[in-house]
Amino acid sequence: MSRDYNNLQYILNKTPDELLVWWTSLEDEDKAYAMEIIIEYRKILDEPIVEDYSLAREYLKKFQL
Repeated sequence: MSRDYNNLQYILNKTPDELLVWWTSLEDEDKAYAMEIIIEYRKILDEPIVEDYSLAREYLKKFQL
């Protein structure tokens, strides 16, 4: 697993109180890194789910009677 993923899991598994204590203990550079991985994770969550099955449908047509 990547370091970013492990760090994101660390952040997401904190309670709000734990998160506040952790956040206030960070230096500016560490806060910037944390925000970067949180923003990238948020972008993934905001991506629309594409359910285009046309390629699979075309492939499976040759097996239909």
